[in-house]
Amino acid sequence: MRYRKTILLLIVALTLGGVYFLYLRPSYEEQRLIRELRNRFFRSDTGVIDYIRIKAGTERPYELKKTDGKWRITSPGLYRPDEGALSVFLKTLSEGKILKVVGSAASLPEFGIQRIYAIIAIGYGGNIEVLQIGGENPADTGNYAFSERLKTVFLIDKETARHLYLKLYDMREKRLFPYAGDEIGSISLERSDSNIELVRSGNGWMLKSPVMFRADPGEMKALIEVLTTQKAEAFFPWSPELEGLKRIIRIELRDRAGGVLSSGELRYWGTAADRQTVFRRDDRPGEAMRVSRSFWLLLSSHASRFVDGRVFLIDDRDSIRGVKIEYEGKVYRFDRAGDGWEYGKRRFGLHELNPLLDAILRLSYEKIFFEKDFRFHNPFFSLTVYTESGDQRLMVGRVDVEREVTSSFMFVPEGPGTLRKRRVRFWLAENSRMPYKGVINSEQIRGIVEGLRYYEDR
Repeated sequence: MRYRKTILLLIVALTLGGVYFLYLRPSYEEQRLIRELRNRFFRSDTGVIDYIRIKAGTERPYELKKTDGKWRITSPGLYRPDEGALSVFLKTLSEGKILKVVGSAASLPEFGIQRIYAIIAIGYGGNIEVLQIGGENPADTGNYAFSERLKTVFLIDKETARHLYLKLYDMREKRLFPYAGDEIGSISLERSDSNIELVRSGNGWMLKSPVMFRADPGEMKALIEVLTTQKAEAFFPWSPELEGLKRIIRIELRDRAGGVLSSGELRYWGTAADRQTVFRRDDRPGEAMRVSRSFWLLLSSHASRFVDGRVFLIDDRDSIRGVKIEYEGKVYRFDRAGDGWEYGKRRFGLHELNPLLDAILRLSYEKIFFEKDFRFHNPFFSLTVYTESGDQRLMVGRVDVEREVTSSFMFVPEGPGTLRKRRVRFWLAENSRMPYKGVINSEQIRGIVEGLRYYEDR
């Protein structure tokens, strides 16, 4: 009986020992290794990291260092980092998901870790931790990773692996002009046809060159957004081929105090997807930045694209006291009378004329000729607006200036539900408020003339 109890206790002890050594101890060890990896690499206190070295794929490794609280790429050259990419990288280091421990250093070939996708080194307080990221596991649920310090193979989730795989292009600042829009005080574009200078004036912008003219707030907002978000599609060495490109736009941005923020030259390359335009910053003359052709098209636009092209500078339609329209020898005269409008012997309510007034206030120039002086003759349409502060008059003549606006014919549907189209004309116009002539779209005139039928039929 005594021997039976001893044997039973021995069996229980062996069972418990087996459970400990086969299940509990490996589980405890796995949790300990996971905690170690989090403490050493996927750390919550990324603020103490002051050094990063990344080798992604077959590219040369690059390094980042933090000095006085600011990160800079220091090798293979001195570059500003992309703050967004760096933020995602550091966030991944603080939130990276470790799925499980899968083996030791001896099992590297078994888990495919020899197929290295990236090598990440982070430094903090004089310590360096290195993590190698390998291929996907057979279940395609994550990527293998190897900690050199712990000599252990882990499985990390695929998103963590993807966010740590950053090439130099991904990590460096790609914007041509990495500034906030509010920092910019002036924009200068030197071009072969004409120079453009736009300056901030109070809360708005003014065109200073080629002439003084009020800038359009919407166009300026769009221009500044493009300037501050335009990114290089690739970086490569400047070459004699690029030096030979003759179509050039010099760009200079200054701050509100007049100091130069950045300057450089944009050169037109071609229409191929990878050979459109290139930008060279003055402070990096040996480097080319490949840029989209749309950026060139914007900056080569006529100066009048950026100005307030409204025909009538009237912000409040209630200030309009009268309207006179002359078209093909016929005169239409509307006058404010008490709480309504008079048209000949007809009377209209105050709001009945709003559609016509809104159409008049929406009139805008397709283009304004600051440099050219066309001969104006044979006016077939004139529009005078009488306001409390003075009169403004528009005259449109039969001078076709389509070539100055577009190189192709433009057509619009003749009406809803029809396939027939009519050609859009571009006529020369002059305005009493400015010394320059402009281009009026025939559809704008048509809209006003056809709107007059409502008042004639009443």
